[in-house]
Amino acid sequence: MPMTRSPDSPYGPYARREAMAARVAWVASVAYALIALVAILVLAGCGGGVDSGGTGATPASVTAGPVSGFGSVVVGGIHHDESRAQIVDDDGQALAAETLRLGMMTVIEGSAVVSSGTRRESTAQRVRVVEQVIGPVDSVDAVGSTLVVLGQRVAVTPTTVLDAQLAAGLGALRAGDLLAVYGQLDVAAGRIVATRIEPRPLAAAYVLRTAVMSYERTARRLAMGGLDIDLSGLAEADLPASLPAGALARVKLQPVRVGALWVAMSLRSATLMLQDREDVEIEGRITRFTSPQDFSVDGVPVDARGATFEGGTAGLVVGARVEVEGRAVGGTIVAREVELESDDNSDGRTFELEGRISAFDATALTFVVRGVTVSYDGAPRFEGGTAADLALNRRVAVKGTLSADRTRLQATSIHVEL
Repeated sequence: MPMTRSPDSPYGPYARREAMAARVAWVASVAYALIALVAILVLAGCGGGVDSGGTGATPASVTAGPVSGFGSVVVGGIHHDESRAQIVDDDGQALAAETLRLGMMTVIEGSAVVSSGTRRESTAQRVRVVEQVIGPVDSVDAVGSTLVVLGQRVAVTPTTVLDAQLAAGLGALRAGDLLAVYGQLDVAAGRIVATRIEPRPLAAAYVLRTAVMSYERTARRLAMGGLDIDLSGLAEADLPASLPAGALARVKLQPVRVGALWVAMSLRSATLMLQDREDVEIEGRITRFTSPQDFSVDGVPVDARGATFEGGTAGLVVGARVEVEGRAVGGTIVAREVELESDDNSDGRTFELEGRISAFDATALTFVVRGVTVSYDGAPRFEGGTAADLALNRRVAVKGTLSADRTRLQATSIHVEL
């Protein structure tokens, strides 16, 4: 039953207006809190702004390819300042910047690419490190520079970087040794062309990125890279809606087979999904070829109708290694330039390092910069100083090629900062 109050009661007109205002303010505060909660849940459902790389800023550029230098991280000929970047593995787990090594395959999101003289630069927001296969050695052909890892044929070329622990060469590897292989899938030859190989003795899971042979979602079975894989341990929501034959996928596997089947711990598409960007550069291999104007690189479609072709178009075939530069529109790279590259280093490309010398051996004629051992016993060209000026903590800029054992850099030029 409603209360009746006299005009001179403490609940008079003015007091009632105050009470009503307080009630309105309380209702508004609850509404604002609910709106904020909904916003938080929406962001969480979207992965926390994956497209911004966790920085809050939308990347203007995407570069994919192997690391060819440090000082800034050099990928695709672009110097990416990674000092403030989020660096993660392919599962999104944080990595220290010091774990980056020459030859590692990466996907870098960053600012627009700008030119400073002849040098192209970008500020990296997110660096993702991508292995092609992690698993045990099945066999090694040191003479033919090939090995089989987790059932995958791996080719080692003059531009493949070997970790310093592999200085004894491929011949020292034994069946069962665990390796991580970074590289590019050559679907024409059914192989991985390695850009870097390193021991991974403590791997808790195996990884494979390759083309799908068959995918039966209902039956929970997958075939890829010659492996038969059981998907029954994955939640329904974690199974891709479809993975057509030939599509690129990444599967993480338990390290012990159950009978003839490998058991999946996770599965997802491995094709790079591009948002619209003004600057996109991919160094990879042609996985589909219709014409020089219409092909795909690592599963990403390329429209090259308006592109210039450095070195011509005769070598553009499925499996060819190329570097494509352009912009992304609707998931397609609209190419400005397409360059055909070689695996035998006949294109004269070099690795480069900038930084301070952290270790120095005047007798062996070697020094270390950014974790990379540099040999200067081949009479490199010196600029700004001489070999006598090399010392601990001296800042240098080095260009060179891989040594014969592929574990260090053979300097061709050294700039010494005095």
